Amino acid sequence: MSQPDVIIVGSGPAGVSAAWPLVDAGLTVLMVDAGVDAPAPPPVERPTLAEARRTGLVRWLLGGKLEHLRTVGNTSPKLRTAAAAEFTQGFVEANRIVSRGFHVIGTLSPGGLSAVWGAVACPLPERSFAGWPSVGAAMELSYRRVAERIGLSGSRLDAEVLGLSGDLPLDPPLPLSRAAHSLLTASPRSAGFALARPINAVLSRPKGDRGACQSTKYCMWRCSSRAIYCSADELPALGRHPNFSFRPGVTVRAVERDAHGWQIVGEDRRTGSVVVLNAPRVVLAAGALPTTRLALAAQRRFGEWLPLENTPCVGFGLVLPRLFGRPLVEAGFGMAQLCFRVGLGPLDGFGLLYDGDVVAASDIAARMPLTRPASITLTRALMPALMLGLVYLPPSLSANRLRLDGAVNDPVLTVEGGWSAGFAPAVTTLRRRLTTEFRRRGGWLLPGSLAAIDPGGESHLGATLPLGKATSDIGEVADAAGLYIVDAACLPRLPVEHQTLTVMANADRIASAIAAQVANGA
Repeated sequence: MSQPDVIIVGSGPAGVSAAWPLVDAGLTVLMVDAGVDAPAPPPVERPTLAEARRTGLVRWLLGGKLEHLRTVGNTSPKLRTAAAAEFTQGFVEANRIVSRGFHVIGTLSPGGLSAVWGAVACPLPERSFAGWPSVGAAMELSYRRVAERIGLSGSRLDAEVLGLSGDLPLDPPLPLSRAAHSLLTASPRSAGFALARPINAVLSRPKGDRGACQSTKYCMWRCSSRAIYCSADELPALGRHPNFSFRPGVTVRAVERDAHGWQIVGEDRRTGSVVVLNAPRVVLAAGALPTTRLALAAQRRFGEWLPLENTPCVGFGLVLPRLFGRPLVEAGFGMAQLCFRVGLGPLDGFGLLYDGDVVAASDIAARMPLTRPASITLTRALMPALMLGLVYLPPSLSANRLRLDGAVNDPVLTVEGGWSAGFAPAVTTLRRRLTTEFRRRGGWLLPGSLAAIDPGGESHLGATLPLGKATSDIGEVADAAGLYIVDAACLPRLPVEHQTLTVMANADRIASAIAAQVANGA
């Protein structure tokens, strides 16, 4: 490929979703990514999670080198069970990020964090885009295009209960677990509290070369049938287009203007050699923090504090006494079974519920206020009756900021994290509300289990260079014509709901607009 029309930095969900409209429009597209090899899916002959536990097949639970026992801090255990230790190594150093009070999570791997995400997809209704630039109708079209491409499972009724848009092509929902079915069918109507099945970026029937969910409950250890969407799985299909090329192993150090547009300066991770690439247009999709660093450096915006939003997250344990003494369920889907929306006065929280037996018992035991042996014994007894919850709170309860420091040729992104003054009162209100609502449905919060995840540990962050302010309504960076942002960095504000599907739809919308501009000679 000669000089491309567009260079895309990043192969995560945003980058891939931006690539398709550009490629389909006939533009030549070069995608670069720091990753070399995406994590391979587990072998299809892997036992089910219940079989592995029952028969003592330790390597399927702990890894051949016990790597699934390593410490990952106060973050998702899926970072440990679904990927090798090297999955997150080197990300902070390669992207020149320094953090204080904020847990930075990322990967130098094709597909980014979509290799280990929870796959909950939240299509926001048009009213959610009030305050954005005029994008509502275009987002509806882009949600549909993304949904048709990646495959979603769920039901329109459940989406409406949760206040989401259900007007998308949906495969049948995944079967509910016994605990989830018990909780949902016992669910009385309640003002300010809604409980329903999620929409998932998980196939309930085969699509292309991806298989349907096999109900092994092994989702936390990665999916062997590739039913769970990962953007790296789309790279071969993109690569079949002659106007698309993918160059892995390139760490982008800077994006600089040149006489004909933009120049990418990077390093080949395999050889250590300098990489210089040119194009009239560059699309940044490297993840909120790396993208922000590159964009601020391109604008020479040093020493300026900018807000960084995240959705503070609180975890808890929920026990359903009516399921005590039951045997563990042999088969099922191993990630979020239910979603809920909970009113907290003027604010809303958005939550998930997982079965307790889909994670390692040691992860649950570690959060119990007992001795280690007693905690493990109690965890095993509770597992059939246990659900694990996460609640994401509005970004107004976060208090993070970032700025670009250092020299022009070696800028460093400094990130500081924390919670706002309203966070602690909101958690107190949340505890009372969850206790009341779940008791009405026959569930009891485990005493002492409700605890906050460290800022950044929930991996929902962005809104650093928002549309309509730091960028145009199609993500073009102010005073940097031809440089675009399509990932979470350009969201005007973070939704309390899971953001990945919205980021993908917005990337599709922006790339479609870029393609239209090129077609019109702009």
